[in-house]
Amino acid sequence: MCHADSPYYEFEHFEDIEPCLCCHNQEAPSEAQYYDQKARTRVHYGHLPHWQQHESTYFVTFRLNDSLPKKAINKLLRMRQEWIDRSINLAVMERPSVFYLRLFEQLDTYLESGHGRCFLKAPNIRGIFRSTLIYANRDYWDLHSWVIMPNHTHLLLTMKPDRDLPKALQLVKSYSARHINKELERKGRLWKKESFDHLVRTPSDFLKFQSYILNNPRHLQPGTFCVGLRK
Repeated sequence: MCHADSPYYEFEHFEDIEPCLCCHNQEAPSEAQYYDQKARTRVHYGHLPHWQQHESTYFVTFRLNDSLPKKAINKLLRMRQEWIDRSINLAVMERPSVFYLRLFEQLDTYLESGHGRCFLKAPNIRGIFRSTLIYANRDYWDLHSWVIMPNHTHLLLTMKPDRDLPKALQLVKSYSARHINKELERKGRLWKKESFDHLVRTPSDFLKFQSYILNNPRHLQPGTFCVGLRK
């Protein structure tokens, strides 16, 4: 749980909740927009692929810059290269969407080990970041659920019309980094530049990701995380 006051946005449409062992909503919201095979898709690559469609719903993860040890990063890069090498043989090719979800599962296992300085564990730092997320909800996305872990965050959101996910994430990262660094009296990169983002395919996928978010912090001590759900 976390509670933070913000000069920018009233929180009447959101609530902080306890982690739960079920999907809080048994039906996906009508405003969620799922991947459309016939629609125009923009694709760009970093270490990860990023597929974008207009006004779509995404599961997004991003992390603090020091949240993975080099050994873990190298393991993830090896997994990716091995998948690329195997993909030369089309008969045994694992679909990209399946592989990158498997890669994400390994990534999140490393993140949950709590590597790094875990700045978001502190209530005042977590509050700054939560306020930034909800502020972005006014102009950039409709935020369905979120969890702020000690060194990373998961979001389930639908983009507003004519809004771009990479630009919105850049805004959230840069704004929150500026204010968090000021609070911590530090300089330097706070967030890892590249995020993991996945276009949600179906209502059942939406519920699966939402359940994952709401369950994610259940092993943590109270007061070290924030989990929230749109009312």
